[in-house]
Amino acid sequence: RFQGMNSSSKSGSNVPASRTRKIAVKNCGARHKLPSKNRQAAAPVPFLFIFGIVLVCGLCGAQTNSAKIDEILTRLEKAQAYSGVSISPDGRWVTWTQAAASGSRDTEIFLLDRSHGAKTARRITAGDGQSTFEEKSVAWSPDSTQIAFLSNAGSSQLQVMVASVTGGAVRRLSHLTGYVRGPRWSPDGKRIALLYAENGGGGGPLEAVPEQTGPIASAVHNQRVAVIDIEGGAVRQISPPELNIYEYDWSPDGKRFAAIAAPGPADDNWWVAQLYVLNAASGKMKLLYKPGRERQLAVPRWSPDGKQVGFIGGLDRKS
Repeated sequence: RFQGMNSSSKSGSNVPASRTRKIAVKNCGARHKLPSKNRQAAAPVPFLFIFGIVLVCGLCGAQTNSAKIDEILTRLEKAQAYSGVSISPDGRWVTWTQAAASGSRDTEIFLLDRSHGAKTARRITAGDGQSTFEEKSVAWSPDSTQIAFLSNAGSSQLQVMVASVTGGAVRRLSHLTGYVRGPRWSPDGKRIALLYAENGGGGGPLEAVPEQTGPIASAVHNQRVAVIDIEGGAVRQISPPELNIYEYDWSPDGKRFAAIAAPGPADDNWWVAQLYVLNAASGKMKLLYKPGRERQLAVPRWSPDGKQVGFIGGLDRKS
């Protein structure tokens, strides 16, 4: 369009100089020359004008984007994250873990009766109800009347606690020294199993550790399957000390465990871990499945009839 208008002016059309300048500005990307008498005077004013508009619009856009980002960040700060959701075996109760309202790194456990939707959730804590602690990892008793969970209330580390869903005082079940995680109630309701690294810190390869000075030595503290008696609180470590247990599951009859294990240290050897069956009475481990090279295993689970163990595992490309 611009070139056509330009050609007509060369053929004798009387296009006013001011109109010619206006056309030139609108089509500043085209290869067109203004009449020589207007070329020098016309260019600076439109250029500065357009530059000013672009600059103002850019500043307005930046302020708008900044306001939107601030609004999003504000909403994210108010968002509540939930984890560790669990439903009781009878389906009546639900628990979850959420960050403490104090803004600390503590977590709180809440219990809700699903049969009465109008009721509010009740906090379950081993503390005084006012202070917050690290409380997490709920495990249900088979009859849905109690929960076991981990808490550092009244202790320098996580311990196993037991609480009734109907209320009352929370009972401390363990006095362990070391890394603790993954409590699971036995099918008969008389014991609680957990993963326990006695005198170990645990936490995995990404957790910061204190700076070491002087002669540096290391000790391997493998996670082992341990069982705590509900009545007396006696602790018995079952699995062999030379193997690190990464994950486990009770068999339906309570006599065995399915376990994913490898020689320690834990941070190094999950990639070569194998699936075992652990005898709960003798502590003997029987190899059940050895995966291919660098095929990691996870989440072992017994079938309801106790005849099979399912798990998540990597597959070879040919499989």
